[in-house]
Amino acid sequence: MRTNVLTDERVAVLHALHAYTAERGYPPSLRDLGEAVGLSVTTVSYHVDRLASGGLVEHVPSRARTLRLTPAGAGVVA
Repeated sequence: MRTNVLTDERVAVLHALHAYTAERGYPPSLRDLGEAVGLSVTTVSYHVDRLASGGLVEHVPSRARTLRLTPAGAGVVA
């Protein structure tokens, strides 16, 4: 993913995903991410889709709590 595609909101979603997973040992729901970054579930879903298209996160569509950082996504939050 090109750097200019990483908006502040998308970086915040990546950081929230990393922090939540590290703290609890399992991935957050979209609602959990929304609460963490102050965005609606719809907006978080949009950003997650863009991050997945860019290879920064992976998830199984229609399955709860499958969101995870890829190695590239982990590099952003490191």
